Amino acid sequence: MKWTIKDIEYVTRNYPFQPTKMIALHLYCSVSRVYNYANSHGLKKDSGYLNSPLSGRMMAKDTRGLPTRFQKGHKPWNKDKRGIHIGGKKTQFKTGHLPHNHKPVGSMRKQVDGYWYIKVEEPKKWIALHQKNWIEVNGPIPEGKFLKFKDGNLNNCDASNLYLTDRANNMRDNTIHRYPPELKSAIKALSKLKKQIHGTE
Repeated sequence: MKWTIKDIEYVTRNYPFQPTKMIALHLYCSVSRVYNYANSHGLKKDSGYLNSPLSGRMMAKDTRGLPTRFQKGHKPWNKDKRGIHIGGKKTQFKTGHLPHNHKPVGSMRKQVDGYWYIKVEEPKKWIALHQKNWIEVNGPIPEGKFLKFKDGNLNNCDASNLYLTDRANNMRDNTIHRYPPELKSAIKALSKLKKQIHGTE
């Protein structure tokens, strides 16, 4: 339904000084339709109207919502009733209840990062499978070190396929991958020789 010239004149003349609801009733339309027209045409409520009782804004702040407030001295229905349950016993979880998605200790899952994790303790303790396998064979991972896969296959979590490295060595290993195979072998041999000379290997 389009606005008629008569409707437009009525809204323009009365919007600043009358409640929007009254205007909507007069025009047989929704309040939101009147608001939308007023907003799109820059019509504003008059300050005198906004400060009048007609606008409904004169109600003191401390009385707003008074009918729905708890009155002073109100006693909640569940006061002094510890352990009370809402709902029937049929819908309550029983002691020892396990959710449908519970995974027992020993369960494995593959994370989005490609690593396998294994559940080692209830309720929700998981550890990377390759770390668990390494620790069982070689003991704790030293501080500042982390594990890498010799063959680069994250699915091969056997301890024999793992080795310890640090950030510096890891960066060096990753850097030489851009060289031809012959040069990579020479760089690795040179690095190993230097470690033997300095007694770091």
